[in-house]
Amino acid sequence: MHKNTVARKKFAYYAKILIVMALTLLIYGLILNLGNDKKLFDPIYDVTPIDNGNTTHIDINRSGYEYTESGNNTNPGTTNNTGNNSNNNNNNTNTNTNTNNNSNNGNSGGNTNNGGNSNSGSGPTIREKENQQQPQTPVTPTVDQTNNNLRNQIQGTYGVTVLYGMETSSYTVGGLSTSPITNPNTISDSLNQLNYALSQYPSGLFREIKNGGIPLTIVLINNYSDVNVTGVTDSSYTNAVISIAVSHPFYESFYHESYHYIERYMMKRGVYYDSWDTLNPPGFTWNVVDNGLSYSSTYSENSYFVNSYAQTSAEEDRASTFEYMMSSSKASCLNYGKPIWKKATTMSRYMEIALNCANSSNRERWEQWL
Repeated sequence: MHKNTVARKKFAYYAKILIVMALTLLIYGLILNLGNDKKLFDPIYDVTPIDNGNTTHIDINRSGYEYTESGNNTNPGTTNNTGNNSNNNNNNTNTNTNTNNNSNNGNSGGNTNNGGNSNSGSGPTIREKENQQQPQTPVTPTVDQTNNNLRNQIQGTYGVTVLYGMETSSYTVGGLSTSPITNPNTISDSLNQLNYALSQYPSGLFREIKNGGIPLTIVLINNYSDVNVTGVTDSSYTNAVISIAVSHPFYESFYHESYHYIERYMMKRGVYYDSWDTLNPPGFTWNVVDNGLSYSSTYSENSYFVNSYAQTSAEEDRASTFEYMMSSSKASCLNYGKPIWKKATTMSRYMEIALNCANSSNRERWEQWL
């Protein structure tokens, strides 16, 4: 009887302790639940869903230029140059109206569940779901983004400014209006051709001229209001804009117009072709065209001019000759000792004098047939 009484007292004692502990835990739990910063982690409702990997926004920085995937970009490096570029010095505008038919070539990881809870149902646990590596969906650049990247690369490499598309929508020059390029693929082709053409000059040429005080803006358009015009160089001793109609063969137009730009710089440095007229046939008068003197009409290696447009002025004669000097195939009029060969050789020597980046130790692209 005594032993049972002692046992009951011990049981009652431990029961009281357990009741006190239970009440203590209950009160503590209520305190935690009421505190916003001490809320208990719920493994069902407090797990942030894992992103599905379909990134919708991307920021890329190329040469200080940032844009989004939507392609709503601004033009880098053109604070002082817009599609309305024009030069008020009409005496310094060279217009090439020669048309050539020869083409040269978010978040991927989820939140970590530190509660150690597992899902009693079938399938992977919450921790396993969180630890599963989510596949990343690659973001393919749009044509517009690729074009902007290439434009920025060209600008950074050569120190020129390039405009195209709707940036040129109101561009006029020499009394001519222009139409912009609206097809992104045409813009891509034109930028790639421009990039190649620029690479054919001595390294640093365009930066040298820019540092010499004549920065260059290249405007790529679809065509001029006069469809026979292939390119225009609007230049002065402080600025130059070359516009190219990409509806015509690109390389001939660019090589032609780029020479006008180079010659403007040569003139600024005091280099002039004082004796150029002595290279023409006796009695010749500028802008009195004789097709019999043009290589493009006769294919005679003894021709004095590469084409009839070259007969309009000494400046157009040199720019047209430069096209042939830069061509990927040799014309017979550039054979040694012939009249046009003499003109090309004279041009090469004068450019070597005026341009620091060109010297006798290097054989430049324009000297390839000399």
